Amino acid sequence: MRIILSKAEELFLSWAKKAAVPIELSWTSSLSSFACDLVESQLRDKKIVFLGEPDHFVIEKYQYQLSFLRRLHELGWNLVGKEIGRSDGERINRFIQTGNESCLNSVVLFGASDSNGAVRRMSPAGLMSPVPDSGVSSFRSAEIQLARALRDLAKSADIGGSIRFFGFDIDIFPGGALADITELLAQSTDLGVSAQLLANLAPRPGETVSDERMRLEHAFKQAQLLEGRLEMSIGIDDTKALIGTLQNWLNGVEFLERAFLNPTREELWSAFAYREHTMIREVCDLLSDNNISKKLVLLGHNMHLTKKSDQITSFNLCGQQVPMWNSVGTYIAEKFRDQVFSVWMLCGSGTHSGPHFSSSQQSFSNLDLFVEAILSSVPWHAFCLPLSSAPNIVLESLSETMFGCNGEPAQGSLRAQADMIVFIREVTAL
Repeated sequence: MRIILSKAEELFLSWAKKAAVPIELSWTSSLSSFACDLVESQLRDKKIVFLGEPDHFVIEKYQYQLSFLRRLHELGWNLVGKEIGRSDGERINRFIQTGNESCLNSVVLFGASDSNGAVRRMSPAGLMSPVPDSGVSSFRSAEIQLARALRDLAKSADIGGSIRFFGFDIDIFPGGALADITELLAQSTDLGVSAQLLANLAPRPGETVSDERMRLEHAFKQAQLLEGRLEMSIGIDDTKALIGTLQNWLNGVEFLERAFLNPTREELWSAFAYREHTMIREVCDLLSDNNISKKLVLLGHNMHLTKKSDQITSFNLCGQQVPMWNSVGTYIAEKFRDQVFSVWMLCGSGTHSGPHFSSSQQSFSNLDLFVEAILSSVPWHAFCLPLSSAPNIVLESLSETMFGCNGEPAQGSLRAQADMIVFIREVTAL
């Protein structure tokens, strides 16, 4: 808790204490009627909602997102995208549609293998390491609990109807993508096309990541050249799915090549910027003519869901204050101007876990100079704060705010990024 506040900070805290609306956090909680009224007042003329998180590996981020999703689903938001690989996202979507638990057991990010034996587990070197095996089971458990909750919502046809779930991140493990493509080609009536593609997609013993990337580049160009024959043999929609899955797989390998092979800080920053381009493409593919009228919710890290990435700087990747890359959130906010409602979760302290920690859990506390230290003085453990309705004099105090993401600092205009803050004083690691 901050001991001494500036006048601007005192003004912000005074407003926050009056404007804060408490929320309950549990796996089954829904927004209170008061919180619902607050959220719905912000949703007029909106078709896209961001539900951002500062940390992937805390329990409370699932709970807050679900409480919002339950109300959003009732209001017609049924296209849900998550920061997870394209192939894994499709497996989760199949579970949501069918209830078939085997779909969840085949999610590669959760540790599944596949009949192709192609799941490559790569240990990153340098800035992205170490990577202990601990924490995978708790992450898998939380993700499955989220999927089951979405399945329950999808079954509520009398309330909000079906849910279409998708992943908009890269596939960094090849097993799922290869299995999907193999399944699509299994129905092909053109055995020559299938044989040509599968021959180039099959993993090679002892190949390096660079070798895999070159092999997939060749396969991707080959698929594009054979697109007409593919459409005749498996159909237009499945051909589009095949080429999109292959492109995502290729992009994932290119990211690994840049980010995992002992990169410099500048190379790592470039790798994450490259990954963001894939995220943008994946969301654009879903927002095609078939889905353009649907209401969309995106779940992901706050930094991916910035509305104006040119108004934020980050310290965490390059060791110095550098501008953010153009985020998927910024692209969408510019394309669908005035139609995006952005919620960011922030947290004060607690424990978190993650794939790049040297132990299974770590404690953290956001520094006194972060806005989270101010918000910790609001007398609620968890609450919503509608920045979009804050007085201008309060918003001026947020023009160059420091805030934490995974305990790392970022700086910029908080109001430019988020219309609402969900603040949780203390969070718990998965």
